[in-house]
Amino acid sequence: MGHHAEILKRFLGKSVSDVYGRNVGNVVGLTMDDRGEIATIGVEHGNGTFGTYDSNHVMVEGGAIILIPVWKVDAEKLVKEFALAHKRLQALDSLMHEGRITQYVYSDLRKAYETATNELEEVRKTLIEKLKARGDEVEFQVRDMEKFLANIEVQHMTGEIDDEAYQLAADSLKLGLSQLVTEKKDVETILTEITHPEAAPPPAAPAPPLITAPPAPVAVKPPEEEQKPSIVLRM
Repeated sequence: MGHHAEILKRFLGKSVSDVYGRNVGNVVGLTMDDRGEIATIGVEHGNGTFGTYDSNHVMVEGGAIILIPVWKVDAEKLVKEFALAHKRLQALDSLMHEGRITQYVYSDLRKAYETATNELEEVRKTLIEKLKARGDEVEFQVRDMEKFLANIEVQHMTGEIDDEAYQLAADSLKLGLSQLVTEKKDVETILTEITHPEAAPPPAAPAPPLITAPPAPVAVKPPEEEQKPSIVLRM
């Protein structure tokens, strides 16, 4: 049996959960890269939909397959890229300030770095909208589940639901509610991080010219006059 077939046999049909512990479907296929590692997996979700996820969105821990939300992967990548872009600008400014590069080299490189930063800015705006939409969706689910749990509590108190049925329903709802609240906090945290990224430093001023002070004048002491011997005339 080939390597691909062995891995396919190992993972085919296995359940897939997300990072919050919720079951999201089952593996129905996968592809391999040139190194013989998993490149993508195909997941059939419980609602009948199908999704393909690359290796950046998948973790395998102890035989369990865990799917990382796309928004989470994209946000973490964006934060790292913004930080790197900021460091590059700082390094470039330092080189210019120290006079280690010329003005035209500095201008060309800074323009290129700023263009890359502006492209990241567009990605950031799109991702912010996606995160806000996901946050609103999770908030709606949290409220809906809280109301449903409250209704179960009322029916239990009125005797419409016995203790066993109540416990089963309440435990399931509380677990789901906890998972949603955790995701909501993650969305809010990442949204804060990418909404206020580290600002790029302003252009650096050219290095000041090196000025050498003229040497201080040296006082020259005039030579002492030679003392001539005195001539004494005797009369």
